[in-house]
Amino acid sequence: MKIHMFVAVAFMSALGSCRHEGPPDSLIDKPRFVQLYCDLLRNAQRVRDWGQDSVVARRYADSVMASAGITDEQFESTLRWYNEDIERWREFSEEVTRTLESPAPATSPPR
Repeated sequence: MKIHMFVAVAFMSALGSCRHEGPPDSLIDKPRFVQLYCDLLRNAQRVRDWGQDSVVARRYADSVMASAGITDEQFESTLRWYNEDIERWREFSEEVTRTLESPAPATSPPR
């Protein structure tokens, strides 16, 4: 899996984001956000590996977010918050990389 590519793409996409004074009210706690982010990355890779289309990928991402009780707005504001500070992003991305490099349970293709 090209873990570093995912992290780099997310970082590059956030370089132009606006700055906030402090964390947003809807900030997702770090352990929960790391796990959610990893789940989304792993499943995006699986969808590509299985030859599924982007509709299936989005449906699965929506399901993961809903089961975690996370809205798109919460996810986006938390992602922006991490991306606003290079050190904060580095720490987050290192934790994501460590998590992704640990063995993940096998799953079946999404429908």
